[in-house]
Amino acid sequence: MIHSMKRILFLCLCFSLWGPAFNLNGEETKTISPLAKMTARSHSLDVRNLLVSSNAISATDYSYAAIVPYITSASNKRTNLGINNYSTSSLTNGTSPTAKVLIMLYGTQGNLVGQQNINVRSNEMYQFNDVITRFGSPSSTAWALIYSDEPFAPWASVISNTTGDPSIEMGVPVPFGKFDAYESGMAFGIEPTLTTRLLVASTTKLGSWQSSLVVTNASTVGGNFLLKLYDNAGQLVSSRTQYIDAGGMYVDDDIRQVASGTFGQIIIEPQTYALTLLASSIVRNQSGVAAFFPAQTLFASSAQSLAAVWQGNIVTDSSGTIASKLTLFQEGAMLYGLINLSGGVFSQPQDIAISGELIDQTIVLDLHHMYDPATGKLVQQSMRFIADIKGSQLVGIGLYVTPTTYEDGRFTFNRTGGAYE
Repeated sequence: MIHSMKRILFLCLCFSLWGPAFNLNGEETKTISPLAKMTARSHSLDVRNLLVSSNAISATDYSYAAIVPYITSASNKRTNLGINNYSTSSLTNGTSPTAKVLIMLYGTQGNLVGQQNINVRSNEMYQFNDVITRFGSPSSTAWALIYSDEPFAPWASVISNTTGDPSIEMGVPVPFGKFDAYESGMAFGIEPTLTTRLLVASTTKLGSWQSSLVVTNASTVGGNFLLKLYDNAGQLVSSRTQYIDAGGMYVDDDIRQVASGTFGQIIIEPQTYALTLLASSIVRNQSGVAAFFPAQTLFASSAQSLAAVWQGNIVTDSSGTIASKLTLFQEGAMLYGLINLSGGVFSQPQDIAISGELIDQTIVLDLHHMYDPATGKLVQQSMRFIADIKGSQLVGIGLYVTPTTYEDGRFTFNRTGGAYE
């Protein structure tokens, strides 16, 4: 029993931290496994230390952070900033907690141009009108980095002083320790196979309409990003490399001027390690009517789409063959779905919810508890599936552990249909 538990702990450690010491053919490998890359990436890109404010605050004061990527008073506009404290119960501050909030404004060159501390009561919406003026910023365009000791939702409205027409943007939570699959609204410069990107879904230079582009770098590192403009048919019409300062901004009020008469998406790709980019666009007409298009995170360009139904057998050493049907859904690099297992340790067929991520050409899926409908309770167990994409197949290893059971085996899954079959 002791030997068996040591084996389980050793295997769990290997799978969780370093990946298998051997490749899927059982051959010793000297390359770093995708799981090791995932762990290294999480530690080497600690966003807390990369943010431009890292030397200006105490990490013990705040536990929540978000960014509002665009605040301006240029071109006859003004920006209002709102902070909503939606926390109603706190381990630290009790019931209906008041949030302690720090707001820091950074200009286009990455310099701190304004700062204020405020208290926001539970369920209160605290609003600053004309933020640039209110903060005494010498820069007419800036971005806001906001910290709080309670959960909060920041937002801003960029308003035309001529028409009074507002464009609304929501703040982007800072992803402390998040894996790539769960990032939203940001892109990070890593090695090429792991670098995330940003998509602005629609921009235009057509008739009376035109689009701006604002790219914000929240990092202490300056560097290059690649800017790609496509037309609505998906053809690349312009591509260029642009430098952005540490903590700085790139602002272009007419981003498609180089491709006048076109409309379509924009892709932004970090080219420098540790760049931390956000982006947004405002589309407007000559009358001043405008609306935001915030950028969304895209996974690395080399990553494949693989949502589908996958079927095959998990072959184990001790309990035979486990027939498996994996229904896999995908959002960017985020993976989730159901796996049906029958045979071996699963004497009765079971549908188990799993989730994980796509890392380069490897998928990792996990389950740590399973709901037992017969007892109405959670069953303590750990399950991990690690698979490489090999042509049109998923080839990998499955690991299953409960307080009394251990099982592992190898599998090859083939695509048999769409996920919504």
